[in-house]
Amino acid sequence: MKKILLLLLLIFSIILYGCGSENRQFDAFTDSVFEEALMGNTLNLHFLIADTSDIAPYKVSLGDFSEKSFKNASISLKSQIKELNSFKYQNLSNDRQFTYQILSAHYKDELKYNDNFYMNEYLSFSSGWQNTLPAYLLEFKFRNKRDINDYMKILKISGNFFDSLLDFEEEKSKLGLFMNEFQADNTVLQCNSFIKDTENHYLISSFDDKINSAKFLSDNEKQAYIRLNKKYLDKYFFPSYKKISDTVTRLKHTSNNYGGLCNYPGGRDFYEGLVRNNTGSDKSVDEIEDLLEDALADDFLKISRILKSEKDISGLFASYDKGYVHRTDILPNLYIDMQKIFPEPVIHSDSYRLETVPEIMENYEAPAYYMIPPIDSIGDNVIYINNKYYPDEDMSRLIPVMAHEGFPGHMYQTTYFRSMNPPNIRLLLSFPGYTEGYATYVETLSYYIAGFDKQAADYLAANTTFSLELYSLFDIYANYDGKSFKDILKIGIGFGMDTDSVLSIYQYVIDNPCNYLRYSVGYLEIQELKSEYKKYHRKDFSLMNFHEFLLKKGPAQFEIIRQTMQDQ
Repeated sequence: MKKILLLLLLIFSIILYGCGSENRQFDAFTDSVFEEALMGNTLNLHFLIADTSDIAPYKVSLGDFSEKSFKNASISLKSQIKELNSFKYQNLSNDRQFTYQILSAHYKDELKYNDNFYMNEYLSFSSGWQNTLPAYLLEFKFRNKRDINDYMKILKISGNFFDSLLDFEEEKSKLGLFMNEFQADNTVLQCNSFIKDTENHYLISSFDDKINSAKFLSDNEKQAYIRLNKKYLDKYFFPSYKKISDTVTRLKHTSNNYGGLCNYPGGRDFYEGLVRNNTGSDKSVDEIEDLLEDALADDFLKISRILKSEKDISGLFASYDKGYVHRTDILPNLYIDMQKIFPEPVIHSDSYRLETVPEIMENYEAPAYYMIPPIDSIGDNVIYINNKYYPDEDMSRLIPVMAHEGFPGHMYQTTYFRSMNPPNIRLLLSFPGYTEGYATYVETLSYYIAGFDKQAADYLAANTTFSLELYSLFDIYANYDGKSFKDILKIGIGFGMDTDSVLSIYQYVIDNPCNYLRYSVGYLEIQELKSEYKKYHRKDFSLMNFHEFLLKKGPAQFEIIRQTMQDQ
């Protein structure tokens, strides 16, 4: 009997050792993927890691847009898939199995559409690199001299980076995949506006402010860096915008497409991949279209009933908690009021900066956005508000946008998930369907949290989701179904929109396909998750418990989150 017991113990210890070894190897694999991504792009490194002083010397790089780079990325992806598949799933811990599922699904999606890289548009007037890179430079932190030197090197290589992007656009043109003329016109206008006054540019003034506040620099060093920044902007950075303007102007007539993605060769298949990657939903585009049309009809009926019962709905908008007076009051109040239905935040109520979008970029930047903090500096949060969209203190508009970006939205969700100490690879992967769907979900709750009259809150919440659902349908109609502007205009007018508004949305969804779907489909998927969670927790369901479940799972594909709910 003793021999049998000893044998069983030996077998059990071997199993435990084997599982432990498998977990360690899996962690090493995910860490290596994370490190490779950091070292391949200096912006990733600086915005994910605050203190880079202990990192070995590295080459400052922004990557490039050559066909060779895309093919190398494909080879690397296949290698990672092979290594992932080598792990014995059943030997991994529960948390690692969850990460495995996420990675497996992510790799599968990437591989399916990896060869269609020329379908991507990196000079989109709403989200192209001519927009994105200045935003990164504006928020680039100078914690030590290495940071400043990296910033300078980025400016120095920015010319080559944009040249590579323009070569990519030349290839797109040859393949008949160049952007629409209206996209080209807007991108040209944007670039010309950006370099209209280079002597008084915000990339000069913001840099000077950061350098002058750097206590680790001498006065002579500060002046030297200020001169070098101006020199590199004039020599490398600003001339690139003139090149973009000239090249896009020259190529704009090579496009024969006046509609959405489906009008390009392979565009419909590519759009299916975009929908999957942007929503995190495993539903087909046709299923999503049906889902959106049903939700739109429900919201339209809800809004109609409220308008019929309330003669002065606008009068109810002033019914919110009177503690919300100015935009600076909103987040401290939401921080407290949200805790009735959300777990306590892991950061203090003042762990953020509230900034405004530079005036020169107001026409091209989002209405608001949140800058994710580095992994090792969780309190370093920044929220940008675009005064073009929010020029006054209208609380019925400011409260939801602050909730979306701050508490209990992006800032809260990001920092809460970070506090769970997830593997670094989870912080690198992007699941906008989850993050924007969650932020939209809490945006609709913000009216109730802030104490709006229930009728007003019902109206405002339904109006928010109605607009997103309608614009998302415009997106699918244009990019997947092939409907013309004339077709979509009829639909928009039927819902009370004017021609200019429909045209603006139509051009936006062609320039930035699937962006609205992140919000609408993500929101509807979370509502479905909530309904299913209620079924599994009939006796002890509460919003607090559901929110805690959703926050702890963190960004992922919805079908994988749904599966873990069923497995509990």
